[in-house]
Amino acid sequence: MQSDRPADSGQLAAGSTSGHSLPRRSRSVAEAGEHALIERVRQRLGPSPDWLLVDVGDDAAVYEPVRGLVEVITTDAIVDGVHFDRRFVPARAIGHRALAVNLSDLAAMGATPRLATLSLVLPPDLPLADFDEMIDGLLALATESRTRIVGGNVTSTSGPLAVDVTLIGAVHRRRVLTRGGARPGERPRDERPQGSGTSRTTEESTFGGGRNAPGGTSNSGSTSQRDCSITESRP
Repeated sequence: MQSDRPADSGQLAAGSTSGHSLPRRSRSVAEAGEHALIERVRQRLGPSPDWLLVDVGDDAAVYEPVRGLVEVITTDAIVDGVHFDRRFVPARAIGHRALAVNLSDLAAMGATPRLATLSLVLPPDLPLADFDEMIDGLLALATESRTRIVGGNVTSTSGPLAVDVTLIGAVHRRRVLTRGGARPGERPRDERPQGSGTSRTTEESTFGGGRNAPGGTSNSGSTSQRDCSITESRP
């Protein structure tokens, strides 16, 4: 994971008035500093799997693809005030949701998740305890789904909290599922958790071509947005 600026020193100092200590307020992410935040994520990851050649801490991750399988890539961002309201949604649930919406896309394509990158856009007043809870929620689901976080980015913003995840999975090329494979009488189904934000039936900014096959078009002949991109790894 990378930081867009050096870490802040930001240590809390206990104040006093007339010999009485002031109550300590919650420490914020700005006071912790971005490098310290990255380290808090790294400490939670555990040992690197054998296929991960370069892990968190370098300019980019390096991994070995699964022999004989194609790779499926998807990305989704969730933003406070658009996809959730931080005043009412627990921080742990925000982290869980950020990964869950991407896992849903891979599942819809028939792929098994493998690795992900995480980009965090944080308002400076976000409590450090909320940051920890958010990361714990995301990593708990990553462990459950056998998804390895291999890198990402942390930056600050004067705007709302945003969490962006890019997820990579693998599937046999003959088992890739697309929207174009639906038969007459079947209805589209949105696998995303309720309240996760924009569903697939609405306009959504994702990269790619149509839903039938890589670079294809929808049955109506108009180009639609894809949720995932597919690449093939050859031995």
